[in-house]
Amino acid sequence: MKYSQVIPNSRSKTVKVVAIIGAVLLPSVVAYAGYLAYTRFERKKYIKKIRSVLYLGDSQTVPDESYADLVAKNMGWSYAKHAKVGAKTGFILQKYRDDVTPYDAIVVMIGGNDVWATGSADIAIQNLKAIKTLANQRNDSLILISPPSKNFYSQDQNKLKEYSKIGKWMKSNADLFIDGTSITNQANLFGADNLHLNRDGQRTLAYYFTEALRSL
Repeated sequence: MKYSQVIPNSRSKTVKVVAIIGAVLLPSVVAYAGYLAYTRFERKKYIKKIRSVLYLGDSQTVPDESYADLVAKNMGWSYAKHAKVGAKTGFILQKYRDDVTPYDAIVVMIGGNDVWATGSADIAIQNLKAIKTLANQRNDSLILISPPSKNFYSQDQNKLKEYSKIGKWMKSNADLFIDGTSITNQANLFGADNLHLNRDGQRTLAYYFTEALRSL
């Protein structure tokens, strides 16, 4: 009998111990990771069954394969979009007022153009309040997504601080809130301008949005 067969290799023992510990801890780690992902979403009240949706937004929502289109396809929704490059909250407020089509929910992601044009979040929040009032009157569920991270686009701390106020307001006023700012806080999710979400960015936002909806 060979010597190596009589005395087990200490390295093999270590590998086995590590494997056992990993098997025990892995479910907990996965569960905790899932919990951290879920905490990115907050639900204030019951969201009624959603079949038709109106998206309101700016250039992040415009592309044919934006998060809006991907989520609608994932969820089997009928949907419309009022969005344009450079849009501010005043634009989407007016579009929402003019559109009398009945929807189950409206999804809003906007705010950057307001802040970078004026240096303040005040007008954006004022218009978002008007959108919320109108949604309540129409009995539309209000889904608010804080707009994508600007950390890779600007170092203007005053504007970044004002920008964060929009997300904070949204978190406190949505029927369903998606923390789009945190979800997109990775440089590789943006195009060369560091401003607009690239394909991976749109898909990442769509993934977390879909998961939040399916958890309702």
